[in-house]
Amino acid sequence: MFFYEKLSKMVMTMKLVDAISLGMYSVVGASAALRAELVLLAAVLIGMFNAVGAGLIRDILIGEVPVIFKPGRFYAGAAIVGSSLFTVLYGLFGIDETIAALIAIISTFLVRVLSVRFDWRTKPVLKEV
Repeated sequence: MFFYEKLSKMVMTMKLVDAISLGMYSVVGASAALRAELVLLAAVLIGMFNAVGAGLIRDILIGEVPVIFKPGRFYAGAAIVGSSLFTVLYGLFGIDETIAALIAIISTFLVRVLSVRFDWRTKPVLKEV
């Protein structure tokens, strides 16, 4: 509220920070699930829900419509990429956790940034009647 005028000029910076935090939250969620010895699919889903949930809370707190509710946004898809990649690299192949996390975070970041840059959109599965 107090810094709106200055922050409104930083839209691209905010999108970049959002993209990197999306990857970080997906890795944190997947890592916690793997440490709790859950199955790999659960780790992927928990990582995705953790990342999407963090963005949801952020958007609600700043008074915007959450990104996840906006039609066609490639947000949860990018989170699934990150949590899946981390889960496969660390949980399945046993690659060092830090290296797996960095690869997953960078991949999520790239998917999200590219989806915004090239306006990649998801399509509804069901058609309206």
